[in-house]
Amino acid sequence: EKMSKSKGNFITIENSISQYTSDGTRIALADAGDSIEDANFNTDTANSAIMKLYNLINFSIETKNNVYIFRCGEKTFNDLIFENEINYLTNKCKEAYEKLLFRDVLKYGFYDMLLKRDTYRMMCDKVHMHKETVNFFIERMCIIINPIIPHVTEHIWTYILKKDKFLIKQKWPNSEDTNFSIVMHKQYNNLLNVMENFRKSYDKVMNKNNKNKNESPNKSQTNNASNAGISGGSGPDDEDEKHKFKAIVYVAREYNDTQKKIIDILNNIIKNSEDKKLPSNFINLL
Repeated sequence: EKMSKSKGNFITIENSISQYTSDGTRIALADAGDSIEDANFNTDTANSAIMKLYNLINFSIETKNNVYIFRCGEKTFNDLIFENEINYLTNKCKEAYEKLLFRDVLKYGFYDMLLKRDTYRMMCDKVHMHKETVNFFIERMCIIINPIIPHVTEHIWTYILKKDKFLIKQKWPNSEDTNFSIVMHKQYNNLLNVMENFRKSYDKVMNKNNKNKNESPNKSQTNNASNAGISGGSGPDDEDEKHKFKAIVYVAREYNDTQKKIIDILNNIIKNSEDKKLPSNFINLL
């Protein structure tokens, strides 16, 4: 229920800091909303923030103490694309700060940054994360989200990363350090979409199999009874099941002729327009 003084279901700043810590309270306040509507302090947001902040501190400590197995040397596609996403979110976070949209700041500088890190860790898997890339992530996140959670980020910066100067004295990354490739950004999103489609296809097959098994339990018991004396090897049904979870991924090196023709037409429309942009009614011009 939304907090209201008339209903008496509110908490004071002192109580909030006591229950959710100062930075947990600040996250909940930043998430309360930037619109003209009445803001609402959500205790669930504050509770979840405590765990996220705790995990962020632990991740920084474990990184500094080399608990994880890291790579060094040449960076892979996963490393470069993760660093590109960090720079992309840094720019989005700066835009939100300039517009005083603190919920968006929290989204880009905190939630999305943690999500990108988790995705990067998953994509690296057996090849391990790159130490330089992980350090870059921790330092950049401390800088861009410091106005929202100053105590946690200052603790990480000063006592874990052992930096000489206080975090509050650090300048915002300049434009050269935050350059990002929109092509790599789109490649990253496309890769995630493909992975999501694979998972949905897998879940669809699994749900269908479970449904079929539940609908015919008697048939399954009869088959098990008749095959009880058979030993060794797997049947054809088992082989079919294995093939359902295998896939071959094809990557096109270039667009086909039809796609090339469409791109040329759209480029001509842009060139002929006054502002050199694709007009909203471009479909009518095709």
